[in-house]
Amino acid sequence: MKKKNKNLEKMLEEQRKIFGDRVKELMKEKNITPEELAKRMNQMPPDEGKMGRELKKFGMSAKYFREKKNITLQEVADKCELSLDKIYKFENGDPESDYDTMVLICYALGISIFDLANIADVIEP
Repeated sequence: MKKKNKNLEKMLEEQRKIFGDRVKELMKEKNITPEELAKRMNQMPPDEGKMGRELKKFGMSAKYFREKKNITLQEVADKCELSLDKIYKFENGDPESDYDTMVLICYALGISIFDLANIADVIEP
């Protein structure tokens, strides 16, 4: 992947911090230590299980927003500096998709990750 422009890098850094802060808040609310969180994450099912379904829902949500806004795959790819293939794979629930990809696609669509998660629950609770 080519080097992102400074604005995209800054936005990704800010989003990682927001996500990290939210994880810390949830850990505090649920009284979960970092060690317990790591243990739970290691016990998660493989991607073809629940995580695979979640990625598919996020991808479907991104596609929903993209089509609702009449934005092409190429326009998303150009705005977030990702390949068409990477956008297509994300929309189709590719387990290799990562957090940064999701953040960049949300940025290109003018939505937040929380918008993506909310519509994902409507698509398939």
